Amino acid sequence: MNSNIDTFLKIGDSHKVCEDYVLCGELPDCKKYLIVSDGCSGSENTEMGSRILSHTAKKFILDYFGQKNAAPFPKQSFMGTSIIHMSKLAADMLYLDTECLDATLIIGLLDPKQNWFRIYLYGDGVIVTRSEDGQIKIIENEFSSVDGKINNAPYYLSYQLDARRMGLYHAMRMEQIIRTRVFKPDITESNQEYGQMRQIADDAHQYAYDFLNPIILDQSTDKYKTILLCSDGFSSFIQPGDNGMEPSNPLITAQEFTAFKNIRGEFLKRRVKRALRDLEQTYGSSHYDDLSVAGITFFEE
Repeated sequence: MNSNIDTFLKIGDSHKVCEDYVLCGELPDCKKYLIVSDGCSGSENTEMGSRILSHTAKKFILDYFGQKNAAPFPKQSFMGTSIIHMSKLAADMLYLDTECLDATLIIGLLDPKQNWFRIYLYGDGVIVTRSEDGQIKIIENEFSSVDGKINNAPYYLSYQLDARRMGLYHAMRMEQIIRTRVFKPDITESNQEYGQMRQIADDAHQYAYDFLNPIILDQSTDKYKTILLCSDGFSSFIQPGDNGMEPSNPLITAQEFTAFKNIRGEFLKRRVKRALRDLEQTYGSSHYDDLSVAGITFFEE
């Protein structure tokens, strides 16, 4: 199984500075990595922090897989803790407060020998997959307090650097919620072409967040044609409705983002640019939050 990787990054309509960042690259033995980081708008200089975290994550990954006899995948707690402490050194050298590192981090690692793609979730974000038969899966990873009063407050690795801030976060009693929706092409005897999509699953699971054991998602590359790692800007699309601006349908966004005609070169940049233009022209939709996407497509020669 062969694969191509690419990234896309665009500032949101409500932002003056893009606080997202994204990277991808290749490793020895045909392994590959994807990195997405989303800086917190409520903290200063996170446009710098998301870049520091991303490049530090890249450095960690290159060093880890440069070792002889390295395990197929690094331990999630070890990788996260290493990245944030290395990032603090970089921030200190730039005379930046550690709050600039208040940013989520999603890392995807491909091991082609095992036909396995592992996703590490350090904070919130969205995963989109598309299978060969057109089935689309949208995995939304978000945080909410147990009593439901606090939303959109993801855990940041930077809290490990400050016991006071870590304590305040734990006091909010946050849960990590993984919501998975699966859509399948609705093919009938009278219509043998892919058209409307039918939702076949909608599951949500709550987890008491454990920073020592961040959640990982494993995806078999045999099942999927495309995997996208997205910042939560994916969920920020809005469009005109009966009551003013309303949230856009995430399925339509996912369909547009994964409708590749050519998977060579900068396939993701081309597709998402076209998708944004089509979504605006057809539905009047736009995204108010920064949008970062890292993608991998699988194909046979």
